[in-house]
Amino acid sequence: LNVLIPIPGTPLGGQSPVTPCDAAKIFALFLLMLSGLNSLMTGGYLTTRGRQVADDFAFLKQLGEFG
Repeated sequence: LNVLIPIPGTPLGGQSPVTPCDAAKIFALFLLMLSGLNSLMTGGYLTTRGRQVADDFAFLKQLGEFG
């Protein structure tokens, strides 16, 4: 897994550099996918109330911003 270093004159040279925080998120999601992540639970969980559905949707929207 590599992190883009934008180099002027290349096709992606105008992109903003990936922040360390975003790189950590990307690595974490990549590792989850390798370990078999194939779904997300939203709202109520099996034995606890969990977060509000609106909070889960906001979280998914944030995930989409770097994907």
